[in-house]
Amino acid sequence: MWKVVLISAGLIGGVCVATVVVSCRSASRPPRAAIEGISLHTEPTAITSSSTIEPPRTVLEPPTLGSQIDLVLGNLGFMFIPEGSVVVGSPGDEYGREDWEEQAFAVIYDSFYLLATEVTEAQFQTHGGSVPSLSSDPDRPVTGISWDEVHGFCARLTETYSEYQFRLPTEQEWEYACRAGTRAPFAVSTDEKDELALALDKSIAGDQEYLERFVEGYAWFAQSSPDRVAQRRPNAWGLHDMHGNVWEWCADTDLPDPDLRPIRGGAWSSTTVWGCRSAVRGEEYYDARKPSIGFRIVAEPR
Repeated sequence: MWKVVLISAGLIGGVCVATVVVSCRSASRPPRAAIEGISLHTEPTAITSSSTIEPPRTVLEPPTLGSQIDLVLGNLGFMFIPEGSVVVGSPGDEYGREDWEEQAFAVIYDSFYLLATEVTEAQFQTHGGSVPSLSSDPDRPVTGISWDEVHGFCARLTETYSEYQFRLPTEQEWEYACRAGTRAPFAVSTDEKDELALALDKSIAGDQEYLERFVEGYAWFAQSSPDRVAQRRPNAWGLHDMHGNVWEWCADTDLPDPDLRPIRGGAWSSTTVWGCRSAVRGEEYYDARKPSIGFRIVAEPR
């Protein structure tokens, strides 16, 4: 169970900063090793009371994930997210910033596992879900799923893998994992931080196309539909598609309108690169089923 506690609030350099502590049971990190035998598009199987704890594994696709997965449960691959802290939101001078992106200092008190990609159509079906509109590619993120239906999916997973509890990430957890230790508008792999800084400088100087071409290596935006997962580079913690492709539901229920839920990350329908920054936030009604909204899930030991 997660607790969010406001520890303090004050001004730092003229910016209102709040300290938030988010706590949960800790996840222990297994040795990271190459893993063979999991598929992002295994044939759907029915979940019954006699189902085995771990479905049969086949080859992981795409293979770029094979050496990075920390926790494998059937055809689901999770990355270990360590405890730590993060400044969520965006500074006042960040291009594309919205008023509701206020900065706050958040502490993630315990580690957890986060799915390496958005949940795909095949993964959703394998674990008992009914996909509203199947695409031609089972490795595309499942969309058209309401916030409540995501909770049903998580409950089925918890039944199957009883040693873990599954849920949506909170907004703070989502942005912490997305940023992976970075402060820039976009989270890139460690070896490309200098290239991102150059691209941002060029954008400020007027060369927006240079930035867009660089970020396209991490984000799917300004397109006509979602793309299959993990086709772009992951961030420093091995998470794919945190920028663009589909908006991702988050767990929070404390928005001013009690029927609204937060969505993060931007989507294929975001018209500019700035629409899928690390800090970008959206909201949607909990019962909405839209082709631009998907989700990824947290696994935490019970």
